[in-house]
This record gives sequence, C-alpha cells and structure tokens, in this order.
Amino acid sequence: MPATTGLVTVGLGDNVQLAYLVQTASGTIDATPAWTVLPFNNAEYTVQAEQLADDSMTGDRNELEPRSGTVDTRVSVSGKFRPESLDDIIEAAAQGTWAVKFTALSGLTVTVAAAASGFTFTRAAGSWITDGVEVGDVITFGGFADGENNIAVEVTTLDATILTAANATGCAAVVSDTDVTATTGADYVKVGSTRRAVAWEFYHSDTDEYVRIKDTEIASFSISLSPNGDVTFQLEAIGGEELDLTSDIGEPMAGATYTETTKPFFDSFNGTVSLEGEAGIYFSGLSPSMNNQSSPLFALGSRYPIAVSHGKMVGNMSMTAFYTDETIKSKYQDETSLDLTIRVKYEDEDLVDTSFYEFEYPSCKIISFGRPVGGSGELVDNLTVKPYKDSTLDSSFRIRKYNEA
Repeated sequence: MPATTGLVTVGLGDNVQLAYLVQTASGTIDATPAWTVLPFNNAEYTVQAEQLADDSMTGDRNELEPRSGTVDTRVSVSGKFRPESLDDIIEAAAQGTWAVKFTALSGLTVTVAAAASGFTFTRAAGSWITDGVEVGDVITFGGFADGENNIAVEVTTLDATILTAANATGCAAVVSDTDVTATTGADYVKVGSTRRAVAWEFYHSDTDEYVRIKDTEIASFSISLSPNGDVTFQLEAIGGEELDLTSDIGEPMAGATYTETTKPFFDSFNGTVSLEGEAGIYFSGLSPSMNNQSSPLFALGSRYPIAVSHGKMVGNMSMTAFYTDETIKSKYQDETSLDLTIRVKYEDEDLVDTSFYEFEYPSCKIISFGRPVGGSGELVDNLTVKPYKDSTLDSSFRIRKYNEA
C-alpha cells in the first residue's frame, strides 16, 4: 500500500513492476505487446530536456528565462542475472540473433553404449567434427526407437565418429539405430548489425500508474562476478521517448501479456572461468561487457532523437586474479593472445535440471596490468582484457545459453 501523509499519496519503490518489449518495428509499441517482466534491484528512467540559456546582457545583471530544447529519455537497470529474463536484451545489445550452431543432422545411424563416465554415441558414417559439433555443445537427440535416448546431452569428449556425454543418464544401449537426428537450439549469438528498438513499462502498483517508453536502443550491457556472491547485470538503453498516457495512465495496454521467469538467479559458486592452456590462475572478479559506443542523434525540427548512432562493438573486461606467479604479467608483456571462457550455471549436476550461460572470448589481449602492494593481505593482479575479432569465430565473442524448460 502507498504511504499516505494526509495530503498526498507517495509511491514506494518495492511496488514497481518493470517489463520490456523488443518492438516489432520502431516508432510504435506492438498492438498486443508480449512484455517480459524483468526482476531488478535498481532502475532509473531519466527524461533530460536540454536547457537553452539566454545569455543576453540586460543591464541589471538578472538572468532571463531559459527554453527547453531536445529531450533524451534513458533507462538504466541493474539486478541479478537469471535464465531467460534477459535473452532478448542480450540479443539487442549484441545486435546479433540467437541461432543454431549447425544445421540439424538427420538420417544418422548411431550406436549407444555405456562408458566409464556417461554414454557414447557412435555414428556409422560422417563426422561429428565436420558437421560442427564441439566439446561443450548441448545437442538434442531424436529418432531413437528407445525413447530414453531422445534427450539433450552435453558433449564432454569428441572425435570424428564418437561423441561422449559424461552427464548422460538413463540411456539404453542400442546398436546401429537408424533415422537418428541431432540438433541444437537457437542458443548462440555473436556480434551483428541488426538493430532493435526496445520499449519499457514501469507499473507503479501502489498509485496504479503506468510509465511507458518506446524506441530505446541498448547502448551497453555487462555482467559482474565475484567470489561469495551472485551474478549481476547492468544495462543502459538510450534514445527513447516517454509516451503521454493522459487519461489511460492507470490502464494496461489492451491484449498485453506478461511473462515472468520462474528460476532463481545465478551465483558465483557454480560454473567455471577458463583461461585456455593455463592452470592455477584464480580469478577473484571479472566483468565482461558489450558497449555499442552509442549516442542519440537530433535533427532540426525534432525534439526527440531521430536515431541512435552506434560505433564498433567494444568488449572491455576488468579482472582481478590472486597473484600466484608471473603468468598473467608475462602474457601482458609478450602481447600473448588469450582464449577466455566464462560460464555461469546452477549447482545441480544433472544437465536436465541445469541452465547455463557461457561467454566465449577466443582472441583477446591484456591491455593494462597492475599489482598493488601495500600492508597485509593477499596480492591481487588487476588487469583489463579486450576481445578482438577472431578469424575462426568471425566475431569478437560468442554467447551461448541453455535453459532447461
């Protein structure tokens, strides 16, 4: 309930629902919008009208009344990183599109056998590797006569014909089952150039009022990880226009639907941080980011932005690591290219009960390094890592997700 002073009703922050919508087309919110409810810790929308001061000399040294100029509406949000609740935002920030990693495979003849750890899936012809399968991929088998084998598995080891899934459970051993399929979900996104307009809705339930903002674009998105903590996100959307709801300020949009995540947030105790080829490097904090280097564009005769300007995608990442040896500093001095992979996931060891997100940076370099020394306590290396376009991946990063239904 709102707080009442006897004169006015005061809205409370814990009575606000925040939802977003990736618009079908810029300029208007969808007629029957499918909003995604976004749990958040802090959110702010700012309506900034540039002030045009009158600097005329008046003789009496008083300042004359200013005028309001162009208006820029921005939305900043931070909160805990959860499965599914930010998928459209990640896609909009990358300006890419969630897609399958490889074309669906069909007509396979596959033998399933128990292994020392999990199960093996051996194909009679062709090559898993040539078809695009890699260690760490989540693929879904179908077409087996024995339904226990029609499951999603994570590839743990791989050669041309034999795929091993250490966490596959409950499979049935079969010999040369035919018409087997192997597919991936639309779970991979890279840097792209597909721009998307994003609308926002703040519903203040205590005062029964809506605020809606259309036509923002995601300028930056980042996540942060630290020991003994949760995984958090931060985003900024710029270039929007607040809608004047007038008498409809207390009404939802006709036909609107709202989807909420049913899963808890990720925490830093689960998942992995991998620096390829190096063992014994213990990271104590990192924050991968996507920054579109964006700014709103204004034109004569338009009070609101006519467009948003984007530059090259920049993905700086600040990191801290406990000092154990000179490995990291040597990589900085030698300009060694690094392959960095960050995965956040749930504690459950069975894949069917697990969701994860993985941020892969196959070609990055350390661009700054420091090791402060002072007083008691552990030594920590501070470094900034910057990803660059990788010729094999054809992108500076790849994000993949697996959200178990």
